[in-house]
Amino acid sequence: MKVSIKRIIATLIIIVLILIIIPKEGYSNFSLFEILLFLLITIICINDISNELSNHSYSLNMIHYIFILFFYVFAPVVQIYFDYRPWGLYLDLEHVEYTLSLIVLWLIFYKIANVVQKKIKTNQKNKNSIIVKIPIGFMIFITILSIGCSAYLISKVGLTSLFSRATSGIKFDSSNGEAQGLIINSFIKITILYSTVISYVYIALNKKGYLFLIINVLLLLITHFPTGISRNSAGIIYLGLIIIFHYINIEKFKNKMYYFLIFIVGFTIIFPAISTFRNNTWEEADFGNEINEVIKNITYNYKSADYDAFSMIIQTEKYIDKNDIKYGKQLIGNLLFFVPRKIWESKPTGSGYTIFSDLNYSFKNVSCPLLAEGLINFGIIGVILYAFITGYIVSLLDQKYWNIMNKQNNKFDYLTLLYPFLLPSFFFMLRGDFLSTYSYMFSYIFIFYLYTKIITINSNNKEGGILK
Repeated sequence: MKVSIKRIIATLIIIVLILIIIPKEGYSNFSLFEILLFLLITIICINDISNELSNHSYSLNMIHYIFILFFYVFAPVVQIYFDYRPWGLYLDLEHVEYTLSLIVLWLIFYKIANVVQKKIKTNQKNKNSIIVKIPIGFMIFITILSIGCSAYLISKVGLTSLFSRATSGIKFDSSNGEAQGLIINSFIKITILYSTVISYVYIALNKKGYLFLIINVLLLLITHFPTGISRNSAGIIYLGLIIIFHYINIEKFKNKMYYFLIFIVGFTIIFPAISTFRNNTWEEADFGNEINEVIKNITYNYKSADYDAFSMIIQTEKYIDKNDIKYGKQLIGNLLFFVPRKIWESKPTGSGYTIFSDLNYSFKNVSCPLLAEGLINFGIIGVILYAFITGYIVSLLDQKYWNIMNKQNNKFDYLTLLYPFLLPSFFFMLRGDFLSTYSYMFSYIFIFYLYTKIITINSNNKEGGILK
């Protein structure tokens, strides 16, 4: 069997990360069963990441295994070794072993779903959604809309305040803040992003229209500056744009390791450093020093609440022991996130919020990984169900996307525009909780679909449609 150079390089990179991150003094805090399970999970992740990189530079499947490696191996090993207690909650041996067993169970049924999906023939005909032409009227419309959205944000926050997260948040009256916040995050901000994406596609199709791209990129940088938005938003937008902006030369990008390396560096160094802007203004923050500190303390960075996913599975287990499973109540509440609480007074809160409310914690903005969402809804059956559905959808989207990209000749459709932003979105969804990440991902899915549908209706209309 021929061994891929990229597989060897990827394996070496991951091994080096393990040697750097995992403490070297000893493993007396671990049982033999824990060590064996951690090793098994690590081997599965390394093997599957290497397999993915042998085929292409990025995929949802690769993102899945990167998450498992960092949040279910690196983070808990460091936390257990140093007896670090996320949110002050103890990681006892019994629950650690049970949690690792659940993770292995997740991986088994996730992989089964991958195999099942690949054996089912899917309909690849999607001609009506292919963008072969973008009407100039649409480009004028979406750019003007982007300008209007940007002007609104600047008027509400102030130009300079947009460059630091500590000063860029928009406050609303609590009586209608839920609706207004949803409109801003879902419509206004994603409209500006879509306008930037479609401006680039317009150039790819027509070899002209650079003014549209210049205007929209400037608006995006002003309203979505990396240090002025949440790390989740920055990751979704800029990691997605890296792929989008390689579409013209996709043949040189899709089979390289660039995205894997960018994602690892961004996740381990850049995005942790951006947290300095959460509480500091642009003038107060020292981003260069923050990056230096992150690099120097790469092991100890896992001793933070950002890596609470493993411990939240344990807290979910303890919550179920005390209160029983939810029998799908959390899932229904998450899927119907758009229903106002004024109408549905008993609407469930996010799973992390629910668990910490039961613990009587005043702070409740915590994660609840997708595995734990399955557990709190349906118990072990939920873990199996969520793993299988996740694995199936991931495999299906990866297959559809790469079937298009491998045949692409300056043609685009809804999936090729959306997929790059689904990659980091999926990473954050795996950490959870599902309510917040699903509602945000749904916004991308819906708004990208809405604008792309307008384009395809107009471009497929012989008379040019209303935006010809």
